[in-house]
Amino acid sequence: MKRTSSIGMLGASFVALAAASAMTPAAAQQVAIDANDIGGVVRSAKGPEAGVWVIAETRELPTRYIKIVVTDDQGRYVLPDLPARATYDIWVRGYGLVDSMKVKSTAGKNVNLTAIVAPNRTAAAQVYPAIYWYAMLKVPPANLFPGTGANGNGMPTALRDQGQWLRFLKTDGCIHCHQIGDLSTRSFPHSFGNLTGAEAWERRLQSGQAGGNMMDELGKFDVQRQLTNLADWSDRIAKGELPKTDPARPTGKSRDVVVTLWDWADEKIYLHDSIATDKRTPTLIPTASSMARPRRAATSCRGSIRSTTRRASSSRNIATRTRRRQGTTGSSRPRRIGATSRSGTATRTSTIRCSTRRAAYG
Repeated sequence: MKRTSSIGMLGASFVALAAASAMTPAAAQQVAIDANDIGGVVRSAKGPEAGVWVIAETRELPTRYIKIVVTDDQGRYVLPDLPARATYDIWVRGYGLVDSMKVKSTAGKNVNLTAIVAPNRTAAAQVYPAIYWYAMLKVPPANLFPGTGANGNGMPTALRDQGQWLRFLKTDGCIHCHQIGDLSTRSFPHSFGNLTGAEAWERRLQSGQAGGNMMDELGKFDVQRQLTNLADWSDRIAKGELPKTDPARPTGKSRDVVVTLWDWADEKIYLHDSIATDKRTPTLIPTASSMARPRRAATSCRGSIRSTTRRASSSRNIATRTRRRQGTTGSSRPRRIGATSRSGTATRTSTIRCSTRRAAYG
């Protein structure tokens, strides 16, 4: 009886092994998902790709909707809790890769993705964090501080030391609002092709609703010196110079992040002062609407608050009444601004227009 039992167990084991070996690679890589998830495995020519981003995007909801997750050591991913009423474009992005081809899918499916290894470092660097590119900007040597003014070393007398200069560069200047070093700030549109690097930067900084503010920020440095410095930075990049180091892929808990983004504006809104919950208790109202007010908006944008409902992936304007201070008047006309550079060079003028801003929430 004992011998018979052993033979039976051996036979069962052999059958299970044979069944496992007969499974297709796709079946063997199935990732457990719910009906509102998309999951799968990311592989390249080198094998499973760990620590890369899988991105799902759709424009079939009331607002554009994007969800991003990171693969584990085996290249597995799950895009959780997707609105079911949409078809998604899904692709892979990661350090050492170029963006993969987009694959369409709906929720509730396993989708294995093929990552594309970057053919060279130039291609790979296009998705490096903005700060890796921004770090290529040249910093004035410490012996130029304290500044002695236009009749001395050209550095403003208000700049007492190199640390203050770096503070304006890294904390209290343009980087307040802008991710300097991303593609849109390290390069210029073709329409700027007839301008020198310094002229292109001056033209860029004087544009838009906040052009005057941006030139004021530049005024914390010596304007012409800083325009020349920015031009040198973007010119070197245009000629092919790359960041000195390569970023590492996410590991550990940084792979547990799920990022969800909603477009919550349109081409006429420049949003500011956004709020999604009580900052003192961030988990208090996790499904409530996000609110923001237009800043320096054109006439059609004024007098409203933008509300985005994350659960419904919808966005709308809420009309508000503006209370003015006693004795002040307002104009409904889009005004024109001419940003005056502190070096006394000729100024340009641009009409205030609205732009689009995106908000991200985890």
